[in-house]
Amino acid sequence: MQREHPTRSLWSRGFARLWGANSSVQASEQVALLALPLLAALALGAGAGEMGMLAFALNAPYLLAGLVGGVAIDRMPAARAFALAALARALALLTLALLALTGSLSLPLLYALAFIAASGSVMLDIAMQAITPGLVARERLIAANSALEGSRAAATMAGPTVAGALAALLSAAGALAIAGLVGAAAAALVPAPRPAAGAAMPKLRLKALPRAILDGLRFVLRVPELRAVTLCAALWNASWGAIYAILVLHAARDLALAPAQIGLMLATLGVGSLLGTLAATATERRLGIGPVMVIGPALSAVGGLLIAFGGALASAAGLFLVGFGPTLYAIGQTALRQALTPLALFARVTAAMRSLTWGVRALGGLLGGAVGQQCGLRAALVLGAIGFVLCLLPLLASPLPARRRLPPVHEAPSA
Repeated sequence: MQREHPTRSLWSRGFARLWGANSSVQASEQVALLALPLLAALALGAGAGEMGMLAFALNAPYLLAGLVGGVAIDRMPAARAFALAALARALALLTLALLALTGSLSLPLLYALAFIAASGSVMLDIAMQAITPGLVARERLIAANSALEGSRAAATMAGPTVAGALAALLSAAGALAIAGLVGAAAAALVPAPRPAAGAAMPKLRLKALPRAILDGLRFVLRVPELRAVTLCAALWNASWGAIYAILVLHAARDLALAPAQIGLMLATLGVGSLLGTLAATATERRLGIGPVMVIGPALSAVGGLLIAFGGALASAAGLFLVGFGPTLYAIGQTALRQALTPLALFARVTAAMRSLTWGVRALGGLLGGAVGQQCGLRAALVLGAIGFVLCLLPLLASPLPARRRLPPVHEAPSA
C-alpha cells in the first residue's frame, strides 16, 4: 500500500480529491440502495423472502470478497484499487439499468449484478480507509473521518429522496443508470499518493494468501478494544440487515407510502447521520472517544424500537436516531482502528473487521426476510430492535468506556 507524507493541514490537495471521490461514490451508493429494492418490489413483484435474498446479495461480498480484497490492497496502490472498483461497480449498475429498461431483468440476474456492484463497494471502502492515514496526520484522523463520513451522511440524507423522485419520474431503472454514471466519476477523482522513499510494494502470492488473511484476523482478535467493537458492530449490522431487508416493503405495504414518501422517510436516516458527523469531533473532545462510542449504539436501540412499533412519523424519528448514534460510533471506531493498526497491516485489518461486521448483514437480511415472510414484517423489525440492544454488551464489558483519547499503535505481527 502506498503512502505519501501526511500533512498537518486536513484539506490538502490529496485529501480534497479523496473527499470528492468518496462523495461521488456515496451519492451513487445511496441512490442505488433505494432503487434496487424498489425495482425488485415494484417491477419484479418480490416478496419478503426475495427481498431477503436481495439483501443477502448486497452484503455477502463483505463475507466473501472483503478478506481477499484487503490482502490485495496491502500489495498494490490503493488508489488503483479504488479506481478499478469504482468502474466495475458502475458497469454492474448500468447493466442492471439496461436489462430493466429492455424488460430482460429477472430476480436471479438482479441478485448476481447486485452482488458484483456490492463487491465494488467493499473494495472502495477498504481502499479509501487505506489511503486516508497516508494523507492526514494522526491528530487529524477524527476530523478526516468526520469529513468523509459527512459525505456518506449527506448522500444518505439526499440519496433516498433523489432516488424516490427519479423512480417516480424515470423509473427505478433510470435511477440506477444515473447512480452508475455518478459512481464512475470517482475513478478520475481519487488521488494517487506517492510512495515513501525506499518503499516497495510486497508481491501478492497465492500460497501466502491464507496466512496474510489470518494476520489481519489475529490482530483484530488480539487487541481487546478492536475485539469489542468488532463484536458490537457484528451484532448491530446483523440487526440492521434484518430491518433494512424488509423496511421498504414494510413502508410500501404496512404504512401505505408511495416511492417518493418512502424516500423522504429514509432521508431522515441521512439527516441524523449528517448531524452526527458535525457533532462527532466536539463530542469526542468533551466526553472522550470511548463514552461516545457507547452512546452511539444506545441511541440506535431507541430508534429501533420506534421503527418496530411506530407508524410513519415514529419510523422517521427512529431512522434519525439510527443515523445519528451509529455515525458517532463509526467515526470513533475508524479513528481507533487507524490509530491502533500498523500501516503494513491496515488494509487486512480493515478487511477483517468489515468481513466480520458488515458480512453478517447478509445473514441478517436472510433472517429478516424469512421472519417477515413467516411471522409478519413487524416481527422482523422487533427482532432487529432487540439486536440493537444486545450490541451494547461487548462494549460495556471492554476497556472502551474508560478510553478518553486515541491509544498508541500496537506492534504488528510479521506480515
